[in-house]
Amino acid sequence: MHTVVEEDDDPSPILSRISAYNLSILVDERLAHQSKETSDACRPLKQSSKLAPIPNMRIIQVQVLHATERSPCQLLADKIYNTLRLSGINIKGEMSGLAHQVRWTKQASAMAFSDKESTGNAVNAKQAAASHASASTKSCQVIFTMLPHTDSLATANINTIFQLINGIYAIVLYEKKLMVGRIITFYEKGGDKASRHLWVSNASSVSTISWISMQLWVPLSSPNTFKSSVQSGLPKYGLVHSMVFLYALMPKVITLQEDGLMKLDTTIYNPVFRPLNIKEGAVVQAVKALMGRKQANDADDNRE
Repeated sequence: MHTVVEEDDDPSPILSRISAYNLSILVDERLAHQSKETSDACRPLKQSSKLAPIPNMRIIQVQVLHATERSPCQLLADKIYNTLRLSGINIKGEMSGLAHQVRWTKQASAMAFSDKESTGNAVNAKQAAASHASASTKSCQVIFTMLPHTDSLATANINTIFQLINGIYAIVLYEKKLMVGRIITFYEKGGDKASRHLWVSNASSVSTISWISMQLWVPLSSPNTFKSSVQSGLPKYGLVHSMVFLYALMPKVITLQEDGLMKLDTTIYNPVFRPLNIKEGAVVQAVKALMGRKQANDADDNRE
């Protein structure tokens, strides 16, 4: 035996039962705890005795709408005026203040150009970072003169063709020792004034980069063989400064083995890593001098 319960579509009995309840306690609690904004928002509007009858109100609205109608010539004139105003040229043909508030910067890549709109402190910070990057590259060329591959070390072998991205390998100086590292992520110097270091996905110059997070491998006594830094008692990951990022490597010269060891191709190990490793002490002194010059430049910027 089944019992069928038919729902009553008419909500009037339910409303009548609710209206019979005494809700004064809930109302008093709400009035006691409500905020001023809630009180003002829920306050009933007072009826004004000066309001005109509804028919007269309709007449007034029609008259106002009729008064604000614009002719086609007036609409065309407004359109021309707004176009000139937004383009930065006033009626007299002079540049307005709007054009001076916006700066356009062009970022050149290998094959394309992209326009990016920037204003205020962001532009100034990026221009300062670009200027410091150029000065840093020149400093590297001077300081690394006594080392092999001076030109490549000055730019860390990074350019618009071979850009800095996550996952590439490089020769770095970590804990005063030459190692090979794999980039996990890196940060750019500059940007808005509230943030000095910003995450970026790629860069065409290592001089604009501040810090780089890397997975590290330590060289062994056997030629062109490296082991994980964990096997040497060092942390697996290290945060290195861009100035100790010495030479970016192509992915094809790296071979990872199942035993955790890494092989560096002899075409890079013999002409690049080995000469630098022989002069490791000179590399440490050069990086130390470069970091000292950076601190001096940062101090000058803070005084300005």
